[in-house]
Amino acid sequence: MTFDDLIDDPKKEEEKTEAFLGYIDSEDKSQGGAGEEKLSGPLTAAPQAIRARQQSCMIKDLDPDEVPEFWKELEAGGGQRKPKLTTKEILKKDTEDEALQRYKRALLGDLADESKFTGEPPLVEFLKIEILCPERPDGPIRLEFSDSKKAGVYKTQEYVLKQKSSIQMRVTFKVYNDIVQGLKLCTVVKKTGFVVEKGDEVLGTFAPVPSREYVIDLQPDETPGGFMARGQYTGKALFIDNDGIVHHQFDYKFNIKKTWD
Repeated sequence: MTFDDLIDDPKKEEEKTEAFLGYIDSEDKSQGGAGEEKLSGPLTAAPQAIRARQQSCMIKDLDPDEVPEFWKELEAGGGQRKPKLTTKEILKKDTEDEALQRYKRALLGDLADESKFTGEPPLVEFLKIEILCPERPDGPIRLEFSDSKKAGVYKTQEYVLKQKSSIQMRVTFKVYNDIVQGLKLCTVVKKTGFVVEKGDEVLGTFAPVPSREYVIDLQPDETPGGFMARGQYTGKALFIDNDGIVHHQFDYKFNIKKTWD
């Protein structure tokens, strides 16, 4: 269950939802303090090491040609992002509404105890990214990451997909510190240097409960087939939230062939 469930609940009045979520400018908080973080749960590494491994940054720090279309459209249209309230501020809202307070505690787990809230910016730790391939004899393809020749970017191993086969990405992660709102996967895929696919998909909004492991299956897809479709493809993936934080980015490369070999 995520905060999107509350936002989309038709039984809730619009003003109640707005009061519960609220908005403040949190971008400045998202840029600092990583080395001083105190997290309320076990991590596989120190926060700054996780961010370095995942190449976390702000959208404004990306190369111009890597900025996703949805962000460019927002800025071109003069749109105003409405940053969310912090977890601490959410907990202090509507304290007289016992039902809503119980719902907050169910969503936030231990962080519903204000003493355990750190006030640090959200941290998304990606535990596993897989390509589900129901027809593949060896099962799913787990992406493994290594240093790229391009400074500051990680890449996956090169892998093979069979033409005209069903595929689906599965992402496993945890969230720490604060709510991550509107987490999206933005991708650009190229073949022989030309863009053949570009898009973004919303994963959702997630509460910072260290004991909770999120497993999200993205929309299924089918690989193209035929002589012109076979060959090598390169891509770039970015996991970005509504506050402009790039939580994870990596390059990837795959080949579409007649078989899985």
